[in-house]
Amino acid sequence: MLERARYPLTLWLASHAAIVAIAGLSIFLWPYLYTPHGSVAAPIGWIDGLCAWDCRAYAQIAEHGYAQTMATNFWPLLPWLARPLVWLHVPSLVAVVLVANAASLVAFVAIYRVFELTDGEEVARAGLLMFAVYPFSFFFATGYTEPLMIAGSAVGMWLALRGRHVWAAVAFGGGVLARAPSAIGWLGLASAQHEARTRWRTRAALLIPVAVGLLWPLHNWIRFGNPLAWMQARKLWGWHGHINVIHGMVRWREARMLLVYPFFALLPGAGVVALAREKRWRPLAAIAVPMFIIFCVMGAYGLGRYTASVWPAFLPLGVWLTRRPSWKLPLVVVLAMFQGLFLHLFAHAYELQ
Repeated sequence: MLERARYPLTLWLASHAAIVAIAGLSIFLWPYLYTPHGSVAAPIGWIDGLCAWDCRAYAQIAEHGYAQTMATNFWPLLPWLARPLVWLHVPSLVAVVLVANAASLVAFVAIYRVFELTDGEEVARAGLLMFAVYPFSFFFATGYTEPLMIAGSAVGMWLALRGRHVWAAVAFGGGVLARAPSAIGWLGLASAQHEARTRWRTRAALLIPVAVGLLWPLHNWIRFGNPLAWMQARKLWGWHGHINVIHGMVRWREARMLLVYPFFALLPGAGVVALAREKRWRPLAAIAVPMFIIFCVMGAYGLGRYTASVWPAFLPLGVWLTRRPSWKLPLVVVLAMFQGLFLHLFAHAYELQ
């Protein structure tokens, strides 16, 4: 098992070490923050380079709990897991970053194993490499909830492909508590069960992610008297909360990254289309296709990290890369350079989410 995990472990260590080093160096060389009124000097440290925007909201929840209804927009698994570290006097920003990075490690190994089971070792290596160097994959080393969401769905799919459907459902349930879009993974589990022609008793495991996902509305009902508080909190974000790709490009003057996201989304978008065309990839397509569509229709404001979360899309890209080895080095270098650029912007609080 350890031998099979050596490549994803090595790639995770190398990529995350590079991300932490670049973020820290960027902060050290230029201790400024981007603001609507221009760049301003600020006393920021290396952890600030890995914990901007939503990360700070998760850190506050980990430290103080869900004190306000507005916070229910942020699903609970990340702050819940970070809270014991806060109790041990680990700074809240550091705690959420540590938890997210640990989940990212699990995600790397699980994605690799899924790709390996589906198309072999060479494709798994190439697909995971593309996933790691995708320009917005630096979010998987920051204090965001996407690593937990991906870890849940990737581990769930790995277990499902090995015929362990009940445990797969439990893993998918964990992903749901991390972030609502992970609920789409239910379709992948259902597709895997259909392909395996499981018995009805096994298919009853599909109720587990549903039951786990209902825990959050139940919490909101008990805590705030409103099970749909998280949905209403989402609406309070205004146009940032629900905007499609077309409207995002129209409003690019209010957030210039909205003009950049769709260009890079073409890469995983091509992988999503390829998944839908191959029969052996049906369970993965059942996750990737609806998730990618939803992000384009409703999540254009965060389309960068959202498209990075469509991890099954990188399997066809791995197949493509193994057939064109001469493209490997230049493509990896170019994508990694863009990732470094976006990481620099994020580290200085540029509006990149």
